[in-house]
Amino acid sequence: MDARIKRHQADRSPELWTTIEEPVNLNKVFRTMGIYEVFLLDCITLWVNNLMYEGNKIGKKYSEDNITEKCREWIATVKNLDCTLIVVTNEVGMSVIPADPETRLYRDLIGRANQVIAEAADKVALVACGQTLYLKGCGEQQ
Repeated sequence: MDARIKRHQADRSPELWTTIEEPVNLNKVFRTMGIYEVFLLDCITLWVNNLMYEGNKIGKKYSEDNITEKCREWIATVKNLDCTLIVVTNEVGMSVIPADPETRLYRDLIGRANQVIAEAADKVALVACGQTLYLKGCGEQQ
């Protein structure tokens, strides 16, 4: 995994991309992002995983209400910025039901985060099999 990460980082041109790696505190990052016209957040599923991981270390269990609050916090910050935010996430609720409670919670938290983010977004598109399905505020690619 370390080799894959190093290769991925080497493939990015520092002249074209500024990479900020922040595992949990998105709001902190967004407060410093005013200098960029476009910001790519990749990805919500990893962010939720990181929140759960950090929470487990201190005995905190996340709920859909907690995730909703966390999303709304950084969404409020982003709405005050003059930039385009593109959010990448995964649809994990269209598959089999996970066998264990922790994995079901993870699926549910991502589902809730996706709903909250999509509700706040101007545009929402689902990409599957290389095809784009426009769900909200989108026509043909502009």
